[in-house]
Amino acid sequence: GDEFLVMESEREAKQLSDERLDAKRASKLFVPQRATLESLLETAEGKKVLRIVLKCDTQGSLEALVGALKQIESKKVVL
Repeated sequence: GDEFLVMESEREAKQLSDERLDAKRASKLFVPQRATLESLLETAEGKKVLRIVLKCDTQGSLEALVGALKQIESKKVVL
């Protein structure tokens, strides 16, 4: 399976090697992401989404935190 190439000069061989290494690095950095309903809506509306995980010891604590967050008014952020 491996390709064997003969180059005219060492400079050409090094250039080809560098191009292949750059392409390999770029392919490792690119990770395709699945489109979710939230990401599609975010793109359409031009808004960013910040997901928050609330950890509480009781249901009352959770309700109090959710209520406090809903009272925040902002033109940039929608809850």
